[in-house]
Amino acid sequence: MKEVIKISNPFLSIAIPTWNRCEYLRNNILNLIQQVEFLHLDNVEIFISDNASTDGTEAMCRQFTDDYSYINHHRHDKNYGANFNFESVLKLAQGDYIWLLGDDDLLAPNVIKKVIADIQTYHPDVVLGGALDSDTLKKETHLSIDKIVLTNYSIFAKESLIELAGKMSGVIFKKESIMPILQLAEKIILQTKTPWPHLAWLILLLNNPEKKCLLLPYGINLLVSENWHNLLFSGTKLIDIHFIAQQKLIIALNPNLSHLFYVNLINQIAVKRISILIKCVVYSTYLDSYSEPLKLALSFLPNLLGLKNKFYFMVFLILPLCIPAVMRKIILNVVAYFPGSMLLKLKQTLRNLKKSKFILNNKADNLREHFDVNQL
Repeated sequence: MKEVIKISNPFLSIAIPTWNRCEYLRNNILNLIQQVEFLHLDNVEIFISDNASTDGTEAMCRQFTDDYSYINHHRHDKNYGANFNFESVLKLAQGDYIWLLGDDDLLAPNVIKKVIADIQTYHPDVVLGGALDSDTLKKETHLSIDKIVLTNYSIFAKESLIELAGKMSGVIFKKESIMPILQLAEKIILQTKTPWPHLAWLILLLNNPEKKCLLLPYGINLLVSENWHNLLFSGTKLIDIHFIAQQKLIIALNPNLSHLFYVNLINQIAVKRISILIKCVVYSTYLDSYSEPLKLALSFLPNLLGLKNKFYFMVFLILPLCIPAVMRKIILNVVAYFPGSMLLKLKQTLRNLKKSKFILNNKADNLREHFDVNQL
């Protein structure tokens, strides 16, 4: 067999942390190979960090590594947890810039060359790109960004952190800039057990006003409709992740942040999050009992910082949750008749799960056992 000479000094590493998602990862890698080969890119590395998968991921990655000079793979000796694996992939990837990519995500078609060109033009410390709907290729995030913007943390006085950077696969770090941040963030990430490690790195990096953030007006990754169930959380879990955990992380980061940056981040927890608040209502209506999400929201309200945050949280989440679930379903089913309704996508996804007999063995905390899709 011909020896494959590995790429050295890549400009961009596409770094994929993974665990037991062999088939999703295979599709992801094949998509990346297609782009690298089609665009004749000789400065891109694909790096996979495997958290001791048991589903055939190791053998598959070894085959890809043997066949392609630009694919590298590291396997941990045991599962150290998701956040450890996310940090590892940043440390082990060799590129000057590291593009974090979820194992079940896909990059937008033929976007790598365009992203590299913009990075080489502006030399940012971090890049934030939008997400596209995989079916329509329309932007789902970064809707307010209509041109390339080179900025610093001041952008978050008017733009939502989650809107711009909530999806990990839309974040590209300059390795030289992010390495000193990892040790500082590690203790905070462990302490808070945050589901947002990439936001911890981003916030600490941009706390230095000299660090530059490049906002791209185009989508760089896809929200893959076939994989939508991987993001299907109960309403209770969604409230916890998007509001409780986010505020907990920002408060934990506060001693390391400028007062202005901290205030900007706190002030947008609920104020700039109406779509997520409504999403919590939808998920709670179909995936929770009546009382669970309402109890959680009411218990968090006194601890939510900022009067405006409290107002939005009350109006767009708590008050709708007070409506009996039967009435909510009637209202939401009316809304579902409108094209593109999130509820319509939710209903279709749940029906697809039932049709394909998808086994939610890793979603026990998300979907209640008594949930009946036929009730929709």
